[in-house]
Amino acid sequence: MLAVITLACSLIGQTGEDMASPAAIPSEDGPARLQSERRCGDGVCDGPENSGNCPQDCAADGAVEGRETPAGEEEPTEEATVAGEVVLGAVASSAQLIRDVGDGDCGIEPWRGSDCISLKYWWGLQLSIEAHTKVLVIPDGADRWVITNHSDVVSRYGYNPADFQPSTYYHTATIDFGTHTECSGTIRGEDGFDFQVMGTRENGQIELILSADPQEHTEGHCGVASFAYDTTHMLYGWAVALSGDPFDLTGTLTEADLTAAGEYRREYVADTNPSPENRDHVTATLEFMCMEKEREGVYRPIACPWKR
Repeated sequence: MLAVITLACSLIGQTGEDMASPAAIPSEDGPARLQSERRCGDGVCDGPENSGNCPQDCAADGAVEGRETPAGEEEPTEEATVAGEVVLGAVASSAQLIRDVGDGDCGIEPWRGSDCISLKYWWGLQLSIEAHTKVLVIPDGADRWVITNHSDVVSRYGYNPADFQPSTYYHTATIDFGTHTECSGTIRGEDGFDFQVMGTRENGQIELILSADPQEHTEGHCGVASFAYDTTHMLYGWAVALSGDPFDLTGTLTEADLTAAGEYRREYVADTNPSPENRDHVTATLEFMCMEKEREGVYRPIACPWKR
């Protein structure tokens, strides 16, 4: 394992891509749905948020919805959240999806198309994405840390939000029409999709709640009929691999995933989209690192605060 990480070349790098507003996932059959809740800026004070790390969502008294304070322990105050050492970190995730081409049924939500009656010919897909961002690791009481790249929180702790803009890439998007030789077309995914992180480390586990909105655009024709539409196939597969739920991009890391001092990595594998058999095969990775700046653009991993 290299002792020095050059962010411009590593998986957990920074290239200054713009970060969009919190993600909403378009549905082919209904209104947009938030991909991941429990994050700063969604108007609800819950999950890892409190008045110290997310003042715009939380009341000034520091109460956190959904988190009970154990008997004898005081509710964390704004002063408590800034006590202790705030360190830099990085979060990265990648995913690859391969869809089997062939006959099947209409499938289930969210993969089922609104125009399908009983049977469907599924086009094959190969999709892959990558996202990474710098984050802050913020002490939040006894044996608890908040992990985020949210710009309001970053600013609160005296950092430049521009340094925490995520880098996101849609590496591969190909389509296979199989035996339907009368069909032809292309599929593409756009770089620069949203990628925000709000997570915690407590009770020996790192929970990372991701918010992202990668999409694919497909267009072409079958005979004389043309088609053009947007989908979120990669997003659903990525989410299922991490959490088991196509609408929840939450992944966890434990001490069993520690690969070196301050570095965690886990690979997730899932088969999903039953139609009737699972035809989407997904491999995803989730990485987290605590780090410090060695020189401009170069960071090295360090032991995380909970390991010191």
